Amino acid sequence: MKKQWYLPIAFIMGLVMISGCTERVVEKAVYVDRPVEVVKEVEVIKEVEVPVEVIKEVEKPVYMYDTVEVEKNVFVELLDWVTVDELEAFLLNDDTDSHIYLIADSDGVVQLNGQCEDIAIQLMDNAALVGKRLSFVPLSPDEYLKWYGTYPGNNVYHAICGALVGDNEFYYIEVDDDRYWLAINLD
Repeated sequence: MKKQWYLPIAFIMGLVMISGCTERVVEKAVYVDRPVEVVKEVEVIKEVEVPVEVIKEVEKPVYMYDTVEVEKNVFVELLDWVTVDELEAFLLNDDTDSHIYLIADSDGVVQLNGQCEDIAIQLMDNAALVGKRLSFVPLSPDEYLKWYGTYPGNNVYHAICGALVGDNEFYYIEVDDDRYWLAINLD
């Protein structure tokens, strides 16, 4: 007996039809090159000259101001203190320890909480107004302990001023009460 080769294939196709599967048709897109016509709309604007009628002529005055030449980067030389008496007289006449002058920022907000650095800067500014130099001196907690006898706490700093008097004496100034003392002799 000859084996029939198509029987297994027919059997599988029958099973596929019985199980509900159907054949699918796959369509392929075919592209054909053809010239394409591009339509472009162009808006044409025509300029039209309109005559202008002068209703009233007005003369605008020109003001001439005197010009003043301004020097740029003017350096004002600040001097050190000659004697301790000169420094003491300045501190007695200066009111930084009793009057704090507040300046508002551009928004009108005043930022001062009675902090020592603000008072030290004001004292420096007042000394500069009389042509004298003061330095800003931040004291660490250990330096504060050395000079004031108490420890303010970790990371608590204090601002004071310093003044060079004569050629070799550097004085510290407590800005809150104008107390001063010789901090170091530079010779």
